[in-house]
Amino acid sequence: MAPEVIPLPRPGRPWFRGFLLASVAVALVALVACGSPREGTASSRTGSGDAQEGERIYRRDCLSCHGEDGNRIPVSPLTAKDFLDSRGDATLLSVVSDGKGTMPGFAKARGGPLSENEVRSVVAYVNSKAGRSTTTLLAGQGALVYSKRCQSCHGEDGMRIPISPLGAKGYLDTRTDSQLEEVILQGRGNMPGIPDGSAEKGEATAVISYLRYRVQALAAKSVAAGRDLYVGNCLACHGSTGTRVDKVSLGSADYLSSLGDGKIITAINEGTKSGPSFGASKGGAFQVTDTAALIAYLKSWAGLNATAALGTVGSGGQGEALFVRNCAPCHGVSGDQVPGVQLRSKAFLDAKTKETVERTIRTGNRKGMPAWSQDAGGPLNDGQIKGLVDFLFAAEGAPAAAGAPAAGGAAAAPAGGGTVDGKPVADFFQAKCSPCHGADRKGGVGPALLPERLTKEDAFYEDTISKGRPGTPMPSWSAQGVKPDEIKTIVKFLKTPPGGAAAPAAGGGSSVQIDGKSVADFFQAKCSPCHGTDRKGLIGPALLPDRLTKDNAFYEDTISKGRPGTPMPSWSAQGLTPEQIKAMVEFLKKPPPGAAAAPAPSGGSVPVSGGGTAGLFGEELFKNTCALCHGLNGLNVKPCPIGSREWLSNMSPEGLITRISRGKPGSGMPTWSDALGGQLTAAQISSVAAYLGQMAR
Repeated sequence: MAPEVIPLPRPGRPWFRGFLLASVAVALVALVACGSPREGTASSRTGSGDAQEGERIYRRDCLSCHGEDGNRIPVSPLTAKDFLDSRGDATLLSVVSDGKGTMPGFAKARGGPLSENEVRSVVAYVNSKAGRSTTTLLAGQGALVYSKRCQSCHGEDGMRIPISPLGAKGYLDTRTDSQLEEVILQGRGNMPGIPDGSAEKGEATAVISYLRYRVQALAAKSVAAGRDLYVGNCLACHGSTGTRVDKVSLGSADYLSSLGDGKIITAINEGTKSGPSFGASKGGAFQVTDTAALIAYLKSWAGLNATAALGTVGSGGQGEALFVRNCAPCHGVSGDQVPGVQLRSKAFLDAKTKETVERTIRTGNRKGMPAWSQDAGGPLNDGQIKGLVDFLFAAEGAPAAAGAPAAGGAAAAPAGGGTVDGKPVADFFQAKCSPCHGADRKGGVGPALLPERLTKEDAFYEDTISKGRPGTPMPSWSAQGVKPDEIKTIVKFLKTPPGGAAAPAAGGGSSVQIDGKSVADFFQAKCSPCHGTDRKGLIGPALLPDRLTKDNAFYEDTISKGRPGTPMPSWSAQGLTPEQIKAMVEFLKKPPPGAAAAPAPSGGSVPVSGGGTAGLFGEELFKNTCALCHGLNGLNVKPCPIGSREWLSNMSPEGLITRISRGKPGSGMPTWSDALGGQLTAAQISSVAAYLGQMAR
């Protein structure tokens, strides 16, 4: 029976495909550089039919550019075995399929003429011309052997055993095929060997091909997704050569190396003097994986190892300086900005163990973390990695922010008087402003709003609140109906230091503290971004007593273990004790003081062009759900500018409701219909659609 053929990696942003076909003139001259030369690539017997078919296709589609011998383009010598080894089959397949620079994508998914098998045939032919084996078909056989012999211990993704992360490209890149084969055949430590017969040796060879192909495929997929992100978000300003912006050269290895990963990540996420911020934490649309993919693409464009970190790290093992310069751009100074990771939490680090943390820093992982060890192509030597790990494990938790209450102390209640929209100004702030600026006013997506940070005249802040900040999530509050005297009240409130004891928030009163905060304050800091400051639900479900109808043990288990496949993390893994989790459930099962649930709209459909109360209800839903990605003006996600009347005019009301209900797989747009596992009823979705029809311009 023929071995399984592993499918070609697909780009991660399908909606860019049409745009890419119109942008094949992007001058990215180097083939993807996802790997490093290694000894003894595993061999396979590629059927002569594949190579013969590949020769026919090569002569028809490739010869005019690459020449008879494949060496016409100096940066991509297709008959040089070392060159092909350094890329790997997965990367070669991705380049032929998706294109690179002036080379168009030849796969049918990119509008080209070739099927997946025909793309493989081209790679098989190029390999045969260079005297190199094709590992793609053998990788399929290796997948079966891995499943039978290895998966029970190493796990499906190869990452179960910390000292041998078989799913990390950096780990495999630092080991030759002969070294891996020796371990497989002879065993090591608790791992048994297998008899050194010819059949078993063939199995070992197949498994190695599978492991290498799999990590190459992940790297190639990340690079392809990064290319789409560049074309969709960066091409207009930086141009096809990456040099359109003065003193910036995105295709230059020297330029990227001079910055290091830290500065590149900061520039992408937080923006520059002339460039916008793309990071979700700053109101943009990029998640951590998007930033990682874009950086992988830039490295491949510049001819660098796409899975290894860059850095200008100085000398010695200066752990804290290394952390701030290289880790904080993604993880934050507090170490908790990557979901599920708490680098400054002693409980989290102890659960992971020092060995696992060090191995991850050295070799990277499958989630976008690059390899930092010099052995794997990164910038850090052994002493620097040890210094970084020692710094992390010496921490007793993230440093408290200025003004934070000491452990055991009460959080300060907002000060300031007056009303806005019929509410006390402090309540208005919590309802409307805290999702971006934080319940404690110390910042989140938006900046901190504390007196020591607000050093300009009142008129400046009144103007900002009144007019908003175009291009950011900050809306015009005058346009929202807030009066000038109410805006003055807000500014006065913000310029007054938080003081006094906090009023017990919803269900407060427990003496148990979590991470030095009351249960209510912990909820506002950690849970409200998903579940809402009023606990009525945003991305996550509502957490009100009338919705929590199961016994306490169910919710304690959910908080403890998390919900795999969703943003809900395991809070036990984050360091919460059973007692603290019980206190959280008791808090959630008590109603918020004086809060009455807003009536949901009745069933039925609302036309997109409609108005009335459905549109008003849709506005609240839009701000609490859609605006987190699309922005309050609906224009932050460029391929899908839902705030544009021109864009909406190309979609029927039924089509818009269907898109919201079902989402768009592979694009980051989730399913919202509660009938399909989402959070919104049909009436609520119709209300959002109605609001979009009103707000689009």
